[in-house]
Amino acid sequence: MFKQFLYYWLRITLSVVNRIFYRNIHMVGEENLPANKPVIIASTHTNSFLDGVMIMSLIERMSYSLARGDAFLNPKFNRILRSMNLLPIFRATDADPRESVRRNNEMFDETYELLLKNKAVIIFSEAISVPEKKVRTVRKGTARMAADMMKRSNMEMDLHVVSLGMNYGHFRGPRKSLTLKFGKAIKLSEYIDEIKNTEAKFVNHLTKNLQVEFNNQMVIAPEGQEETFDELLHIAASEHPIDPLMQFDRSEREFRFEKEIGEVVAQEGNNALELTSSYLKKRNSLGLTEYKRYNSGQKWLQSIHFVLTILPSLLTMILHGWIMPMAKRMTPQKIQTPVFFDSVYMGIILLGMYAAGLVFFPISFFVYGWGGVLVYWVLRWSLPAYYQNAELWSNWSVKRKWKQLEKKNSSMFAELVGLRQEILEASIPAKD
Repeated sequence: MFKQFLYYWLRITLSVVNRIFYRNIHMVGEENLPANKPVIIASTHTNSFLDGVMIMSLIERMSYSLARGDAFLNPKFNRILRSMNLLPIFRATDADPRESVRRNNEMFDETYELLLKNKAVIIFSEAISVPEKKVRTVRKGTARMAADMMKRSNMEMDLHVVSLGMNYGHFRGPRKSLTLKFGKAIKLSEYIDEIKNTEAKFVNHLTKNLQVEFNNQMVIAPEGQEETFDELLHIAASEHPIDPLMQFDRSEREFRFEKEIGEVVAQEGNNALELTSSYLKKRNSLGLTEYKRYNSGQKWLQSIHFVLTILPSLLTMILHGWIMPMAKRMTPQKIQTPVFFDSVYMGIILLGMYAAGLVFFPISFFVYGWGGVLVYWVLRWSLPAYYQNAELWSNWSVKRKWKQLEKKNSSMFAELVGLRQEILEASIPAKD
């Protein structure tokens, strides 16, 4: 327990920070993770260190994640990272080739012991991390590890492999959506003969299977047009908004909606992205953005939420409001490559939350006793409500600007609305 202190502490802290960093988190198909069974979670890898941290903080069962081995070479960092349930896997470039092989054999031994205890181990099957909405070539390492684990147990381990697609709304900092799409569990006991007799065939078979699964689990942007595609998704989502108060929505609705749009836009001859570019030029020249068109029931719930939480969330903002601006200022100074942007950004927010707790927790206790500590934690938990309320207020404000445009320049308003409708008709799949 003590050796995994940071793992448990991260899960507790991220229960708050996740609700600040993300607008919505969707867990789709988590029931496909077998309970009390050894599992290898084979995941896509678009957001560096953050991918493993998010998976471990969001799934219900305890898990361990493989991470680049060079970060473990320092003994102090090795202890810290292992306390977070991270295990080193070495590439040829991370250390001397012979040393890498030796250390990886040790890691396989550790992984095997964990799987014998029915733990879940996360491996990133694309091997490299690039912040793009696409699926890269799946490497054979995942399948080879799975085969090795089965052989070590004399084919007696009830090992499962579950694919996972990590879908981030964008890679530019906080207030985004995140969808974790789990695939059906692959039961390796059904491939015992193949592993025994033709292991290379099994490795190729499982690798191709994962490639297909990842393509089905990821929202894929057209090559070279990711920013325009993101804007198109934003436009489409404003017509079919998910209530911002439903942060941990396990429904597949939003993922399927975005996946279908990506498939429609990718079709030959589709002009949705060209229409989006034209629309954005005209809309942005007027200083406008999109607003979400909620139904009457959602509006009532949001109004009640706003009234009930505005006061405590403002008090919390006074105590913690410096954290997000600090992270925004510091992050560009701390990164060298874009793939680490979100990881560094969230890391600074975590440090800011720790610092705030170290300052305000003892003050609350010294001044008001345990009652003050309780009030502080209630206020701390209400911090996400501030960002929700700020975005609701922003949505109302943007809606007023569109109403003003309609009154002052009805022809331009009608042109934008017409162009927007063309985008929706070109990108949203027709219902049967």
